[in-house]
Amino acid sequence: METENNSSLVKQYLIVFAISLVLYCISLAPSLVWQDSGMIQYRVLNNDISGGLGLALAHPLYYIISIFFKNIQIGDCIFRINFVTALASSFAVTNLFVFVKIWLGRLFPAIISALTLALSHTFWRHASIPETYNMYLAFFLAGLIFFLLYSREKKPAQLMLVGLFNGLAISVHMLAIIPLAFYGVYILINLAKKNIPLKHFFLFALAWIIGGCAYEYLFFQELLRSGDLFATLNSALFGRSWSGAVLNTSMNASIVKENVMYIGMNFPTINVLFVFVGLISILKKAKRDLFGVFLLLLCGAFLFFAFRYTVPDRYAFFLPFYTMTAILVGAGVSRILHRWKSKSLYIAIFAFAILPAFVYAFLPSVVENNYPIFKNKRQLPYRNEYTYFLRPWKTNYLGAKKFACEAIAQAENNSAIFADGTSLYPLIIAKNLYYPNKNIDIYSSHGSYNNLGEFDDEKILDMFNYRSVYVVSPVRGYCLDVFIENVEFENCGVLYKCERE
Repeated sequence: METENNSSLVKQYLIVFAISLVLYCISLAPSLVWQDSGMIQYRVLNNDISGGLGLALAHPLYYIISIFFKNIQIGDCIFRINFVTALASSFAVTNLFVFVKIWLGRLFPAIISALTLALSHTFWRHASIPETYNMYLAFFLAGLIFFLLYSREKKPAQLMLVGLFNGLAISVHMLAIIPLAFYGVYILINLAKKNIPLKHFFLFALAWIIGGCAYEYLFFQELLRSGDLFATLNSALFGRSWSGAVLNTSMNASIVKENVMYIGMNFPTINVLFVFVGLISILKKAKRDLFGVFLLLLCGAFLFFAFRYTVPDRYAFFLPFYTMTAILVGAGVSRILHRWKSKSLYIAIFAFAILPAFVYAFLPSVVENNYPIFKNKRQLPYRNEYTYFLRPWKTNYLGAKKFACEAIAQAENNSAIFADGTSLYPLIIAKNLYYPNKNIDIYSSHGSYNNLGEFDDEKILDMFNYRSVYVVSPVRGYCLDVFIENVEFENCGVLYKCERE
């Protein structure tokens, strides 16, 4: 019987994975993208595993895998880089499905949990562009499956796999430290109670070291280079300059309001109410099902971390919380269907599970027409802010490539383009891939690409004596102050040419 169940679960795994992969391949951006996702493409193309922004922002395993796919000589290399996130996202959704199926022992709640995560806005968006978070979730959920099995069966191989997958997750993203802390507390409590032998701890630690070797390599490389253990630990936990945001404990009404909006946008369906049903169900069974309590505590830790985080793109750090929310939805669905077994109820729950896809189809136009939140934001060619941010899929989106290719084509030879962090990476990739022989220098202060350190205002203005100078946007905050104060801007296509006053 157990063999039949395992065979059935494998078939279900393959079906869910195939459906997820088809969805995310359809929604995947086919070419160049903007902002940090463009930086990921740039780093992969340059085989850059460390990134230069501190160890916490290195995400080495993601880049190792992406570089491997980049070097597979089939089709367009940019699409292959983007494909990694679709692949990882498919594994994440499927691992969530398997976890809920094993935990609750029911198929339909597992399907609803998988749909809830798969179609949530932030997860779907990060499945459509190159990003690290969904790969982290794939490893985290794989580890969670084996942690569930270990809590029931106490087999050492299961705990080793928990350690292995958490190590792999940490090599993708430092968010994996949060579940690691929970695993550690669980192991220590059971060691103190003598429920498990000490060798289980050492097996877990050994597997964790193996899984985290990509990150450990960068850590010891940095330690040997700097000779400063404290600075290396600070870089490993916070990156180059994000310790204040990571450790932030202050809140204000604006942050709270934005966070509530982020959460609401990810679950625009009445199915979100099943979270509370699942919560009540777990609490009622708390004494005989400590694993459910573990999930609630882990969910609370993820929420707390993300809610008081203050980086500009903190919406992405809610992803682990959204994952736990999807699990709670499954628990709530299981509880309701245990009491009311109605075919129409199954249909209604499934319909509400896929409702977000329809909401996101209309959301950009609704917001643009009624709540123009991007009205005063600078505009980029071929990029509608409402559609780009509020619609998670990027099917056939070529805006960044069109902009970059037109910009490089229209700029004169022996010219300079000054770009902000949003437009920099499409420009530099397009120049290197599609216009390698054109003599254009691209300057920016963004990320590890920063090549403005050697220039002061006088040297920048001196460029006008021997070359043409362009900017992407003549808007303060996206353009150097020295240009705003000393030059006039002439619109010429997708760039602005600068002329000394």
